[in-house]
Amino acid sequence: MTEKIYYNQLKKEWGNVPAPYIISGKSWYWDYRDYTDKLAKENNLQLSQTCGIFSALSPLKSVEENKKLCENVIIKRKYRGHTKRQLNKAKCIIVEKEVEKIDLILNGLKTVNFFRNIYSPWNRNYVTVDRHMIKLCHKGKEVLITPKRYKLMANAIKKLANEVNLYPSECQSVLWFQAKSLYGNNI
Repeated sequence: MTEKIYYNQLKKEWGNVPAPYIISGKSWYWDYRDYTDKLAKENNLQLSQTCGIFSALSPLKSVEENKKLCENVIIKRKYRGHTKRQLNKAKCIIVEKEVEKIDLILNGLKTVNFFRNIYSPWNRNYVTVDRHMIKLCHKGKEVLITPKRYKLMANAIKKLANEVNLYPSECQSVLWFQAKSLYGNNI
């Protein structure tokens, strides 16, 4: 697949997105930035730490499961409910404040981009490509994500975001709602 093919597929899907998904998608990262900021303030942490922990615990979890795990780690210091690898990342992030060092701890395209999208949704350099976006780009097919495919999909989202006058994080989130409606919440 090429960036152009991904872009055309996403543009086609954009034309089918219901208005409520556009409204919810445009605010999703901003809302979760507020959520993680509140967690930070209530628990004497930095926003970078709560955003990083939220991202570290996100793989293969619904948003609600992710929130519960995140709160268990941040508030109760309970490290369970996810893989040892992801929980270890959360343990490292809870003592690290520097954004660039949190990127290194997360060490994955999806989790680094997700962290950066929550931390600074206005930053046009980061795009979250998760299993929902992969399915949307591949018309429902499950495809292994490679760094090259990730970059092609991210660039296609950035191009579409520019065309529809949104931040890439907002465009991706709108399409994420569409993908979940087409292919299920936890695919």
